[in-house]
Amino acid sequence: MARGDYTRFPKQGIKGRLPMTVIIAMRELPDSILIAADSLAVESGSIKLKPVQKIYSHPTNKLAWGCSGNQDIENDFSAWLLHHVLPDTWDTLKIRAMDVFSRLNGRQIMMADQAHSKADLTTNCLLVGWLDKPGIYELNSNGQVSSYWDQGFHAIGAGQGPAYAALRALDGYIENPLDKLKRTMEIVVNTVLICGNPCRIYRVTKDEKPSEVDKWDVRSGGLNE
Repeated sequence: MARGDYTRFPKQGIKGRLPMTVIIAMRELPDSILIAADSLAVESGSIKLKPVQKIYSHPTNKLAWGCSGNQDIENDFSAWLLHHVLPDTWDTLKIRAMDVFSRLNGRQIMMADQAHSKADLTTNCLLVGWLDKPGIYELNSNGQVSSYWDQGFHAIGAGQGPAYAALRALDGYIENPLDKLKRTMEIVVNTVLICGNPCRIYRVTKDEKPSEVDKWDVRSGGLNE
């Protein structure tokens, strides 16, 4: 199938595998963070797949993020981050971002209830970068913000569990964080996911804005096969 095609698959997915998404953040060094994602989106209310760019990077701030869930919420929240002057500290940004994120999720739940629909109700966001300090944060649809900097790794999306399992399997075998993150993505995609190629990894550092450091196609039963 050509990249960019809109294709419907049966509910069981390809070869019995459900379409999923995975976004992973990893602490690389004390002053740098990596964030990776596949390029598959599932449209609300159907198993309709389309390739998208999942990692957003801020044009002036050292900030990158990716979302899993309802794409309307993702688009609106990303537009807010991109077009507003952001604060200099994580504490202030977390308060403002969570207020916007909670209202967007709440509005979507209300609209879904009115339409008697439960498809892709809400969205979670994985936000990484450097403000007054480095950070890896998840914003969830329940109005909570969780930090994963000390843990050094976190994943969101339906591929979250497989991502953690893959990371544990690689501990002690691959030391370089970039190589470990890439291999984690490949394991997740090849074992349980229908992945929309290409996969991408971005880096955010204390001194530089987000930049793409790797882009590759994972061999899987995905959009490109």
